[in-house]
Amino acid sequence: SFSVQWVLNHQFLEMTFADTATKPLYTAKVYIGYDCQKEKYVIHWMDNFGGAFSETLGYGAKKDQSIEMSFEYPAGHLLNTFSFDEKNNQWTSHSVTKDETGNWVTFGHILLHRAN
Repeated sequence: SFSVQWVLNHQFLEMTFADTATKPLYTAKVYIGYDCQKEKYVIHWMDNFGGAFSETLGYGAKKDQSIEMSFEYPAGHLLNTFSFDEKNNQWTSHSVTKDETGNWVTFGHILLHRAN
């Protein structure tokens, strides 16, 4: 499941993720704000993997109907792209990371569409 709302005086977009299990195994809160001075997005991704994984900030840039977010985790680089498909009125969240040989591989792919 997924929800989104503006918070903190409209300074951040808060996204809430949870898998669809009766007792979700994965939950996350993601806050996206915009740094006007540096002209880039700042992303705080917090999930049930804990504090060690949430201390890395992501940075992003808007490209057409997408925001590409880059995270430099201690274990490696992760790119997450949120894209809007206007024709189908839905979003995708696609994440890639580098494997041991340096090739980009899919980490996750989520299709988001309105339930009502």
